[in-house]
Amino acid sequence: MRIKTGQFAGKTTEELLLKRPDWAQWMVDKYPDSAIGEAFCDLIEEFDAIPFIEQCERCGKPATQATVPH
Repeated sequence: MRIKTGQFAGKTTEELLLKRPDWAQWMVDKYPDSAIGEAFCDLIEEFDAIPFIEQCERCGKPATQATVPH
């Protein structure tokens, strides 16, 4: 979904979720029933459903979680 107005006009919800997760979370918390809030919730569910395919760099076992720097 592409944002139509405001400071993020022209950006997609996918781009904003990856680059501005703080704003995406604020939208979900403040306007959960809006089209944008629902789009962010759907994307979060999609991203969470993607399995990890990498091995842990420390122990070599399958990864179970990841950290993304701010």
